[in-house]
Amino acid sequence: MAQTISRMYGSIEQANNVVAELANYGFREDVYVVTRTGSTAAGVDQPVLSVEAITTAIMKAFVIKSDARLLAEAVRRGGVLVVVHAPFGAAVTAIELMDEMGPIPSGLPDPVIDYLPWDDGAPLSSALHMPILTEPDASLSTFFGCPTLVSSQCALFGCIGVPALGGSAAPLSNSTGMPLLSSKAAPLSSLFGLPLLI
Repeated sequence: MAQTISRMYGSIEQANNVVAELANYGFREDVYVVTRTGSTAAGVDQPVLSVEAITTAIMKAFVIKSDARLLAEAVRRGGVLVVVHAPFGAAVTAIELMDEMGPIPSGLPDPVIDYLPWDDGAPLSSALHMPILTEPDASLSTFFGCPTLVSSQCALFGCIGVPALGGSAAPLSNSTGMPLLSSKAAPLSSLFGLPLLI
């Protein structure tokens, strides 16, 4: 999966230098340059394209239409747009290379990336850069709106009339009538009168 990175530059020479630097680091394909004349050669006098034509050219670089329209306005005013599709794991390198070459404001708001600090108490959340959903001390109690410690009158077992802790060591065995331990090798087969192997 590739990440689309775009930067605006003040001249075609500067944009060509960025493209050359990207090529030195292996970004040879999926690099697009958009100018207001449609030409990527320095010193070529051609008529200026309309904002719609520039928007279309930017969209051919796989930039979404809402962003392409804003970028087209900056290109129409004389900026040169460089768009690169960095493969997985190479986006940071492309961003650093493009930012070192002195980009100018493009008209797009900068993305806000809020990195969470590493938390040993929630390593999965830290690794996935996801916030912890609830406080760790009483998450289920907070979720269900119950206090952390309840008296026996309010507990689930107390509400339905069943004691939370029974006096018997084997409440399930006592309630079903089955012994806790059996001397038979196959107690269920013996109980139902089925052979162990069919």
